[in-house]
Amino acid sequence: MTSKLGKKEEQIMKKEEILAKAQQENKKKDLADIEAQRLGAVWGACAGMVLAGIFMVLSFVLTGKSSPGFMAIAFVTDAFIFWVKWFKLHKRHELAIAIIYSIMTIACIIIHMNMLVDSSTIL
Repeated sequence: MTSKLGKKEEQIMKKEEILAKAQQENKKKDLADIEAQRLGAVWGACAGMVLAGIFMVLSFVLTGKSSPGFMAIAFVTDAFIFWVKWFKLHKRHELAIAIIYSIMTIACIIIHMNMLVDSSTIL
């Protein structure tokens, strides 16, 4: 009877040791929390891009003009995604795409600022 109890206690001790080692390796980070944050960031970025697209279409339909400000929001989202991927993976493809999206973001911001200045009643 004691040998069975001893084996169970040994198994419990081994499980606790394994758990302690896993926590040390993960620096006591909750993997479920990290995954939830990652998933939330992905869905948040998608929602922002969809909303920017809706606003861009509405702006064009209602005013007859496209709004590069909304396009800049969509482009900057993708730019940041690819910059983070490049910092983590160091792949040329991610760097190239990040640079392209960054240039498109800057171009849209410049065009948007020019439109604001041209339509401004103060300046």
